[in-house]
Amino acid sequence: MEVNTAPSQVKATPFQRIRNHKCCSGKRFFVWIVCVSLFLVGAALALFFLFPRFPTSKLRKIHLDSLEINNVHSATAHLLVDLTIGNPNYISVNVQKLSFNASNPAYASGAAPFASGIDAIPFTMPARGDVNITVPLNVTYDSRNDPKLKFLGQVTGQCALGLLGNSSATFTADIFVITEAIVLGSIRVYQETFLQQQIGCPPL
Repeated sequence: MEVNTAPSQVKATPFQRIRNHKCCSGKRFFVWIVCVSLFLVGAALALFFLFPRFPTSKLRKIHLDSLEINNVHSATAHLLVDLTIGNPNYISVNVQKLSFNASNPAYASGAAPFASGIDAIPFTMPARGDVNITVPLNVTYDSRNDPKLKFLGQVTGQCALGLLGNSSATFTADIFVITEAIVLGSIRVYQETFLQQQIGCPPL
């Protein structure tokens, strides 16, 4: 009886086949691992630094520019609002146009905005920095959109308390913001954002 003394062949695993390939042998394999690791780390850092974070805003001052009586039911106050915009991102943002409107469920059931504004003057938000801007704001009140004067009573009551120094006296505004900006030098971004803010009149 013949005995087969030849060594048995063990099937190589997929990793071993890659490891034994010429392109992945010795130093090449080490360089390949280092390159892949650096790529993964770089991708993670890029996501961290470039992931968009929404800017913050702080009201500094409100100026009354003019008051316009539209008709017996409606009037519009043209305001200039001084804001400080904070950019939490690690890249600067060149804002080309900023437009927004604000509504409240008590005014026209939220279907019509009580305030709107457009700032078409470009400005740059520095990376991890602040910028001061002045935004024109038009506040229009139409009594036909507030038949029970619920919205008017809410706003005037809270503003009266705010003017007396009560910082917690606010009313709710649903704000829809449209931003047109340029990032990284040439990439144009169009962003629509919905916010719900508590707004109060600044103290005297």
